[in-house]
Amino acid sequence: RATQVAATIGQGMALLFGLVGLFSNPFLVFIALFVWIGAQQEASMVQVKYALGGTPVDFPLASRCCGGAQVMTNQPIALAMCRELLACAEGRQADVIVTTCPLCHMNLDMFQGKVNAAFGTSFHIPVVFFTQLMALAFGLEHNGMNKNIVPAGPKLAGLGRSEEQIRNRSYLIEPSGGI
Repeated sequence: RATQVAATIGQGMALLFGLVGLFSNPFLVFIALFVWIGAQQEASMVQVKYALGGTPVDFPLASRCCGGAQVMTNQPIALAMCRELLACAEGRQADVIVTTCPLCHMNLDMFQGKVNAAFGTSFHIPVVFFTQLMALAFGLEHNGMNKNIVPAGPKLAGLGRSEEQIRNRSYLIEPSGGI
């Protein structure tokens, strides 16, 4: 619910930026477009995670960058950015991190060992790509979970859906207008 409220406020701000931009600075219209799209995408992702059987936790760093490709060019900075995300997830008692960014998936999953070595932490948080979560929720056997570095197995047990649930779409939970 909080994400939906934040998305609505974000879209309201985007509308305001767009209107101001029409009369003063056209660049604000461009910014408004990205704010509007970003707010809607964030709200949609929370709905998808919830509909697939997860319970999203309050995660204030959800849109924070993991360092992306900097892991190849400036690894200390990327590892510090990953540590911040992992620490927040652990502090919020998240069982699993679900990401929509392939670089975030790679960095947060593959480099937890390096983060632990560099910062003296002991993170062991499974990270899954949202399509893996979808495949698992739909009961697909080939879901790629065996490719992850930090195993998600027990954390996601019981998430798969029966064929009848998939056929009837009875697993979908539609808060605030649906998915």
